[in-house]
Amino acid sequence: MDRTAYQKFCTLDQYHFWRVSKRRLVLDLIEKFRPRPESLRILDIGGACSMISQEMRRFGEVTVIESDQEILELAKDKFQSDIRQGSLPNHLPVDGPFDLVTLLDVLEHVAEDEESLQAIWKLLRPGGVLICTVPALPWLWSDHDVTLHHKRRYVSRDLEKKLKQAGFKIMRLSYYTSMLFPLLAAERLWSRIMPRKNREYNVSLPAPWVTRMLGGIMSIERAALLHLNLPVGSALFAVGQRPAAGNF
Repeated sequence: MDRTAYQKFCTLDQYHFWRVSKRRLVLDLIEKFRPRPESLRILDIGGACSMISQEMRRFGEVTVIESDQEILELAKDKFQSDIRQGSLPNHLPVDGPFDLVTLLDVLEHVAEDEESLQAIWKLLRPGGVLICTVPALPWLWSDHDVTLHHKRRYVSRDLEKKLKQAGFKIMRLSYYTSMLFPLLAAERLWSRIMPRKNREYNVSLPAPWVTRMLGGIMSIERAALLHLNLPVGSALFAVGQRPAAGNF
């Protein structure tokens, strides 16, 4: 990932409407699909500069895996968490089983995405849950993806296929950022016509009134996603379960 992106992520994660809304959606999904009511053993892969690893502490003990040494040190200073250096698919310095694994906007950075899902499956206990988010729709590819060092964007059928091949039972799979999709699609298509000269990460905090308006729209969408799947959006989330013994 471009270094300028890392430098901005912690601030954006606290205040940007899109990242705040995604974090709240993930917490909703954990609340709904958590595999058992008592304290969970949780593994968050790639979330060292995300607030989500801190907020998940209310569900149990959280271990974070981060591949970048500099970000790992920054996150340790900021959060005082159990953060370990590692990477998918073969360098995860943890022992399972875990009750819950979160993989939030990480899979698209990994060349071996199928092998990574298989490695996560092995770390989950039977009945354990994976919550995964990825960017959606290859035709939305833009400079934004290049700056973030994405290797791909997904469509729902491909993500579903790869999760099933890794052994997961699909509990939920939906597009999101759907209500803002026309706006975002227009911006990405325009960037193809008028590409930026530099490749620095250029996402910034919008004006407060824009944040309130767009955050309100995302809140409406998040409420809808508790009950139904959406047919299109700029991102996907999936909830997969390692089947309990005898339930394959």
